[in-house]
Amino acid sequence: MSSFIHLSDLHINSNDLSDENVALKKVVSCIIDKYSSEKPAILITGDLVDDGLESQYMNARNILKPLVNEGFTILPAPGNHDYGLKGNVYTEAAQNRFQQFIMRDLLNIPAADTSENIMEDIYPFVYEDDEAVYYGIDTVVAAEDDFMHLAAGEVGQIQLEKFQNLLAAASGEKTKIAYMHHHPFSRLIGFRMKDAQKVMEVMAEKIDILCFGHKHVPEIWLDRDEIKWIIAADKTTRLQRTMTFDFIHIEILDKNRFVISKVRA
Repeated sequence: MSSFIHLSDLHINSNDLSDENVALKKVVSCIIDKYSSEKPAILITGDLVDDGLESQYMNARNILKPLVNEGFTILPAPGNHDYGLKGNVYTEAAQNRFQQFIMRDLLNIPAADTSENIMEDIYPFVYEDDEAVYYGIDTVVAAEDDFMHLAAGEVGQIQLEKFQNLLAAASGEKTKIAYMHHHPFSRLIGFRMKDAQKVMEVMAEKIDILCFGHKHVPEIWLDRDEIKWIIAADKTTRLQRTMTFDFIHIEILDKNRFVISKVRA
């Protein structure tokens, strides 16, 4: 039985004693304690850090590293905060830090081991196990040249065509999961991706589970836009009223049946 964990919007800070950093350490410990034998894949749908600063990326890498050391597979997708100041001003330097600190140093992705900024070549990022195929989408890269974009995202035609070709070539037997940061439909004013409709059309009837984050508001939709399950995550490092930090665990029973559970750390 395959399964995965959905984390989002970690917003790791330069100060390692910040609330978010302490929270993520607790979540990491909880995952290792609960799932050390099962080792589900761990999706992180963007905003790993708060401003794209080197000190923030160093902290994110170091806090997440125990999961990699324990044999967990981490599958991150970048968010608007990963690429620049407060998620509203993108810089190539911040984008490159995601590539260097997360994709290269943390995950040891061979393609990322270059000083050249090649995020547009790394995504869509594909990971496959015995029962599922995961597709990570960079919803920031096509909007990187916008100076002030107010946290809007865009997949872009080049990445979208790659994604479409990957889905066309994929086996129909395995569960297909897509994960990204930005909203794939008009959920809230100002947060919908610029090319959201095109992205949803590519995924219709081909993706079984879609995961995203961005607004820190959890919600689940069933059979929307010809996708079986769509899951929006909360900010994982937000302290809940239960005085816990919550995340989502999804068990894949078969291609049409899933069990979704909230886990408290």
